[in-house]
Amino acid sequence: MYGRDWTKDEDYEDCAAFSNRKWAWEFIRRSHDYLADWEDASEPFKLGDKYHTSDWIQGQEQHPDGGAIVAPNDPRLFIRSPHAERWGLWAMIPPWQDKPGQICFLERFNSKATITMDFDLEIPLEPQLEKLKSYLVGRQQGQVKHPKKVRDMWPTYLRALDGKAAGAKHREIAGLLIPHHQDGVKTVGDWLRAARRFQADPLTIARPYGS
Repeated sequence: MYGRDWTKDEDYEDCAAFSNRKWAWEFIRRSHDYLADWEDASEPFKLGDKYHTSDWIQGQEQHPDGGAIVAPNDPRLFIRSPHAERWGLWAMIPPWQDKPGQICFLERFNSKATITMDFDLEIPLEPQLEKLKSYLVGRQQGQVKHPKKVRDMWPTYLRALDGKAAGAKHREIAGLLIPHHQDGVKTVGDWLRAARRFQADPLTIARPYGS
């Protein structure tokens, strides 16, 4: 569905040029919950192998009830639905769209994000707690900045998600991406948890502070 082979480095080389919104979309469309929401939202708009959109689209066949009839591969296909707000989106976009015509995020949306942080008990806790507090305050204010070293890991997170979607086990993913890592299975688990946090709260990517 995503047009990428998780085992090939070259399939993810273009990720370096992704915009924040494109990054948010790449994580959203790999979410099992989003796939379910898309199916639920789009079902009433299916017309055989095409879709009926509520908005008129220039150059497309018009629907008798208004709007347009659109092919599934048309980048202008989107479905207005209450489901969209869950994802911070203005409308639901087909998950197979690699380059949708528009990725419009709402300024605010209702989402409950779970944040997990590991603490090293062998070093003082106070600096770690201060770091966590600073992050949480910034997150509440919608001011989260992703350092370059964090962004550089996002293609790896996508590969881990795609590997899991292809049926690969943690050990297989680790064996290919970090073959000499002593604790590769745990690291892959960490990647997937980080990716799922982005999926649960995509505006941390779509509208980061300071980027």
